[in-house]
Amino acid sequence: MSAATPRRRLSVAIVALSIVASATPVCAQEAPARRASDPPEDELAEVSSGPTLVDRERAARRGRPYDRPSYAPDPWDPDLPVQVSLAAGGGATVVGSSLDDALASHDYAVSSALFLGDITVLGRVLDWLSIGGRFGGRGRTFVRNDGPGGTAGGVDLLVIVMARVQLGRVIELGVHGGAGGAVVGLDLHGAASSGVAPRLTAGVHVGFRVGRGVRLFLRGSYDFFRWFGADRYGDELELGGVSGALGIEVRS
Repeated sequence: MSAATPRRRLSVAIVALSIVASATPVCAQEAPARRASDPPEDELAEVSSGPTLVDRERAARRGRPYDRPSYAPDPWDPDLPVQVSLAAGGGATVVGSSLDDALASHDYAVSSALFLGDITVLGRVLDWLSIGGRFGGRGRTFVRNDGPGGTAGGVDLLVIVMARVQLGRVIELGVHGGAGGAVVGLDLHGAASSGVAPRLTAGVHVGFRVGRGVRLFLRGSYDFFRWFGADRYGDELELGGVSGALGIEVRS
């Protein structure tokens, strides 16, 4: 009995100490001090405070990634769904016309070359689809071997539909189609005539991003632009064909 008593007392003391330790509150551990290399606290906010993954992907395809430290709208970078482009180039007719044959029989050096220029304004409907209009003009010259020649041309207005896909952050590939009408004119020997003609166009577009919202592009097209009844004899004048153009585009 005398030997068991100290052991019993020791076990009772150990149990009492464990009860006291479990009942004693643990002091709250202080948060470590922030370092200069730590990210800003606002970047640790929930995902709902910034753009979603879909928004980021759309912005990247448009060449405007969300790479700013703040997701608030930037007044110097307006998000307007408008694309404006200027282009100039040239081409050649593919199909002959009866007026070309008539001019060749009157000692004209008929050339199939043509020159063109236009401005296009498109509104973004989807990330890959835009609809708008194009205002432009094109012309041809006729040189006479022994005297003054002549000119022919037209000013057109088209409805344009363009679909594009981004291939990386620099290059994009697209196709376009359009339809409309044109006012055309012919000037030979100082005698002028005018009329209207239907217009159709289709082609491909290759763009190269050179800066935020700025692209250079190459465009290849085939155009239907035939003026029926260009003169009093009922001859037809061809102003369409294959063409290429180089331009610059500004978009949001």
